[in-house]
Amino acid sequence: MLKIKQLKGRINYVEALNKMNSKVLEVSEDIKNEEIWFLEHQSVFTAGSSTPKNFNQKKINNIPVVFINRGGKITFHGPGQVIIYPILNIRKRKLNKKSMPCNKPRRSPNPKKKKVVKACEGGKEKIIHFGATGFGHNYSA
Repeated sequence: MLKIKQLKGRINYVEALNKMNSKVLEVSEDIKNEEIWFLEHQSVFTAGSSTPKNFNQKKINNIPVVFINRGGKITFHGPGQVIIYPILNIRKRKLNKKSMPCNKPRRSPNPKKKKVVKACEGGKEKIIHFGATGFGHNYSA
């Protein structure tokens, strides 16, 4: 059964990542261990795999930078942002991200935002995420 968890307080990014990696292993063995986490992080910048190779700062404006093996460049996570982590076994659910045309990022029609990601709901597209210009992301349905 899919569990929904709201983690209280501001969660350290590295601790959350470690717990998530453990949960992914559980979910890969048994789909009954799937969870969706809702949480807020303590202030942190993540530097993803698209971050320029010569970027080596440990802090930005006294906020720690964590280098991660996920996509993206530099992203701010912090208080006031609700982050949603779906921890699902997409293989056992027979889901394929590439075959979901609604989930491809596009340029936002809003000039104050840089990207919009859409999802399918009932066969129709629904906006689920705006990427704010600058650091970080703003999520909205």
